[in-house]
Amino acid sequence: MRIFQGTVFLLAIATPLAGTVLAQPSGDPAPTGGEAYTYVQCDSARSELAAMDTPQDRNSARAKALLDIYTSSRCQAIMAERAELASADPGMDSMLQMLREEGINIDSRMDSVARACRRNADPALSGEESEASVRDCTAKRQMIVYTEAINEMNASRRATSEEDRARYEAEVAAVERRNREIEAEAVANRDAYEERMAQWREAVRRCEQGEFEYCAD
Repeated sequence: MRIFQGTVFLLAIATPLAGTVLAQPSGDPAPTGGEAYTYVQCDSARSELAAMDTPQDRNSARAKALLDIYTSSRCQAIMAERAELASADPGMDSMLQMLREEGINIDSRMDSVARACRRNADPALSGEESEASVRDCTAKRQMIVYTEAINEMNASRRATSEEDRARYEAEVAAVERRNREIEAEAVANRDAYEERMAQWREAVRRCEQGEFEYCAD
């Protein structure tokens, strides 16, 4: 499978700051705790922190808020799940970006199955055994969602390709039809001209033979 590297666009992260709620990515509710964070928020917090290159930025309230997000138990669990999933497919990061660029909200789908695995965890398990079960469930279900998203993207591309091919074939057919019409018009015009010339030559011949009604005025 050929992988294309896309451009990553950072989204704004929200977290409580001295009584103020920062701007959220469009459509995301304000988080009320670590469990509410999504992969997009965790990854964006990491990226924004990494881009802070001055002591003033790194010591700002914004940096503290981003660090709280990224070091939350929820974000650590999410990033560990993604790392485990990515280890099975070295080209996964590029493919995930490609899916996003195709308009497929893969991050939301993966977060959704991760929450479902945690919500439906076996109550008979506890501690590390429970966490291992949740991680196993998450890895398996996220791989299913990931594969389904790739299939969805491929199906969409095939449909688009088929539409493009059908449109191209229709355009070619229209051009060929117009060419046939032009050729037919040219043949008809030539036949009409040759008929008029034959009538003129016949009129000239008869005029020369004394049939003056065929002579031109």
